[in-house]
Amino acid sequence: MRERREYTRLTTNSIPVRHRIGSALLGASSSSEDISAGGVSFSTVQKMDPGMVLNLDLHIPGASRSVSVQGVVVWQTENDSLNSSRFTVGARFSRIGDTDRRVIINYIRAVFRKKFYSREHIDN
Repeated sequence: MRERREYTRLTTNSIPVRHRIGSALLGASSSSEDISAGGVSFSTVQKMDPGMVLNLDLHIPGASRSVSVQGVVVWQTENDSLNSSRFTVGARFSRIGDTDRRVIINYIRAVFRKKFYSREHIDN
């Protein structure tokens, strides 16, 4: 199967994600499973259906402020493990500012750059 992703995806659980469904006042917090400039997946205890609109605040390490985006649930899987997060949700960013997208891209590039250079020193 051919990969259809437009952006590079980084597997990381180090990004705190605050999510609210639609215009709800209350939300929940969790951690990312992976992120790209086009979307994010995260753990949650809440069941969500594809097409649900989410308001997301992402706390990108090193950024001076959180990234606030609107996303749409694309998929959700139920976790088999006995941890506190019952589901994993994949959301595509449906509304994101250019500056916020750039913050995410720069973070992903920095992580890959750091991994590359640390591996390069090990190989030599």
